[in-house]
Formats: sequence, C-alpha cells, structure tokens
Amino acid sequence: MIGGFGYPDAVPLSVRQKYFLCYPICIGKVNVLPRHIWFSLVGCLGTFLMTIPIGILVVDDAGRIQNSNKTRQEIWGGNAPTTEIDEHSGYDGWWPDTGIPLKPEEWPVQRAIRKGETTVGLMVDIKRPDSTLATVIITTVPVKGEDGKVLGAVTTMQDYT
Repeated sequence: MIGGFGYPDAVPLSVRQKYFLCYPICIGKVNVLPRHIWFSLVGCLGTFLMTIPIGILVVDDAGRIQNSNKTRQEIWGGNAPTTEIDEHSGYDGWWPDTGIPLKPEEWPVQRAIRKGETTVGLMVDIKRPDSTLATVIITTVPVKGEDGKVLGAVTTMQDYT
C-alpha cells in the first residue's frame, strides 16, 4: 500500500497522482486524511455537492460550514445556516418515537466534531422555519487526521417525509 491511502503497489504513479483525491472516497477511507488533503477535497467536490439529491453538510472542527448544497437548504425550507453550526440554534428537531426535543449536543454533527462519533441513519422529526414539519434521515461521520484528531464532519440528510 502506498501513502497510507490503500493504493495497491501495482497502480502506476501517473494514475495514483491523477486520482489521488478520489481514491480515498472509493475505498471508504475519506474520514482519515491529512488536514491539507481534507480541505482540498472539500473544495474539489463542490460541483458534486451542489447536484446530488441528498442534503450535504461539511463542517470543520469548530462547526464552521465549509460546504453544503442546495438540497440541504431545501430540506430546511431554504433557511439553513450557511456559515456556522452554532450549537444548532434555530434548528428544531424531535426524537420521532418520543417527541422529546433534541438537545443541541445530540445533533449528529455536534457529536461528530465534539466526540468523534459516527451516526448512521438517525431519524429526526424537524420543524422548518416556515413551521412545516418533516422527517429526515441523518448520517454523519467525523473526518479525522492521521493523528486521530477530529478535523471536521460530513453529514448527509434525506427528507423521509
């Protein structure tokens, strides 16, 4: 393996260089990257993020939004924050089975950047700013540096309503 990214030794150098940023995603290792590669990857995926029909949110370790897409905005009624996830103020969400509101620290992106936790397929009932209700499915993974430190998180959100 080459460079810690799982390239088989038989892959020619020219191919490894051309697909360097894409390969970690294909093999599921995108959540363990050097910091400079992580931020380069976020920038390079802009077009993809804007067109995918799933809400995408990419934040750094402080919760500052590095990238998000139109679908995420639409899920939140066009009023999702665009600069920072500040303890999820302004987001209203409930546990579907109990109706108990999510605390700010219970949102998957907060758990990912604070504790390094991965959340897969969490159902949450949300209230949009226009007071309409929706049920969403959220998956969030922390992105960690080679030293294990959390660099940020990637969240996907689907409207299940």
